[in-house]
Amino acid sequence: MKKFILSVLTYFLISSVSFAKEPINIAYTIDNNYVIPTIISIDSIITTSKSDTKYNFYIVESGLTNHSKNLMRNHITKNNHNVEFIPVDTDKITKGVSLYKYLTPIAIARVVIPEILPNVDRIIYLDGDTLITGDLSKLYNSDLGSKTTGMVKDIDEDLCLNKFDFVEFKNGYYNSGMILMDAKKWREHNLSQNIVNTLHKNLEKYQKTQFADQIIISEVLASGIKPLHKRWNNQCYSTICITDFDMKNGGIYHYILDKPWNKLVDLEQTPLNLTYINYWKNSEFKNYIYYYLWKIVIKAHKSRNSLDVIKLKYTRYFEVLKKNKKFPEFPVAEWDYIMNNRNVTVL
Repeated sequence: MKKFILSVLTYFLISSVSFAKEPINIAYTIDNNYVIPTIISIDSIITTSKSDTKYNFYIVESGLTNHSKNLMRNHITKNNHNVEFIPVDTDKITKGVSLYKYLTPIAIARVVIPEILPNVDRIIYLDGDTLITGDLSKLYNSDLGSKTTGMVKDIDEDLCLNKFDFVEFKNGYYNSGMILMDAKKWREHNLSQNIVNTLHKNLEKYQKTQFADQIIISEVLASGIKPLHKRWNNQCYSTICITDFDMKNGGIYHYILDKPWNKLVDLEQTPLNLTYINYWKNSEFKNYIYYYLWKIVIKAHKSRNSLDVIKLKYTRYFEVLKKNKKFPEFPVAEWDYIMNNRNVTVL
């Protein structure tokens, strides 16, 4: 009897171990211009995931400050997930050539993720301007068959196919804000290097467009891309998304044009922006709303005053916004840091 009970217990112990969920690998590529939006994206992953889902976050970065790293590291690890920061030399990817003004060199680094993470066999790349509404296990475990990559078609595919007539798109035009990579197959087929070689060969052509990364990915990977459900990259302008289905069942909002953090002072918010802003207001990082408000005020008034002068001049303005729009408390705790680093982009 004892042997029987022991064998049953052993069976269930082994079964529970064998069926334990492996962590989901997530990658972002950022510099100091996109830290808070990326943290909001990460926070939305953590908050909306199932309790037994664990994540490995890989932050591929260029010049990220220690303050920014600590913000991300502390938040991720205290929620029992893993994070690793991987510095990358973007000059090796772009040959030091300036790209389109809205396309930062670090954005191109997404194409070398399988190479700089040689021990990772599958990974989801995400842009920082995303908001996740449910567990990512279903996306991560998507059956790619013989394909190397899972992506969603671009919301403006037809327009772009005509606009970028210098490229032959054999399998359509895809948005690169979410890329499910079979990193093992990428390495086997040397895809990262093929993409970089294509960029180097036609650098003058690609540097004229802000969509160079997804043009090259769509061009080089071609038939290797499997189209995924639109919910996994639901690309949104301020008033319309690629699709209007219920995202509460899980999906990824991708704010491709009007960034919600640049619309904080708008008298009327669109439902899509409100989805993001309301999430932000309830997050641990709600005080950073004021940092973006300051940036908007500075830009609107073309002010070159120091932040302390702006604070004195616009404190009442912020208080009105807080009262009427229910913004969080004024971020006193963060003010000294921002003041001491006002000549550096830290967030």
